[in-house]
Amino acid sequence: MSDAGTEGAPDDSWEAWTMGCPFEGVNGIVYRVKDFIPADEEYVRIGFRVAPENCNFRGGCHGGWISTLCDISMGRNVHAALDGQTDTPTMSMTVDFVRGAVAGDWLEGRARIVRRTRRVVFVETRLIGPKGVVARASGLFATPNPQS
Repeated sequence: MSDAGTEGAPDDSWEAWTMGCPFEGVNGIVYRVKDFIPADEEYVRIGFRVAPENCNFRGGCHGGWISTLCDISMGRNVHAALDGQTDTPTMSMTVDFVRGAVAGDWLEGRARIVRRTRRVVFVETRLIGPKGVVARASGLFATPNPQS
């Protein structure tokens, strides 16, 4: 992972991945690896460059934003695992904060599907910064009900 610059992806292997979400639009661009090859139940990899507006009064990336990135990492992996299905809301999520991140840090979300049932997808992710794991999270995501 690179700390080059305070904006954008670290290199051209990443591309902006907007899904028309107004919340993300005001908080910064989420990126994905362009030619990512899925492996070990990881379908996509996201990245984000921490900006000053993502930081709290102490200068660290706000825990709420770190939690949001974990949710995005897991949710987009569920989205990809279910062939683009977008009706997969987060049912539950637990986040453990391991170390901080600051403006300019490049963070990567590495998620994997742990288990799928007819109605729920179990996912976990690690948010990794230049000094190692920033947070780890696990979540449950609802799958669409074809009878609804």
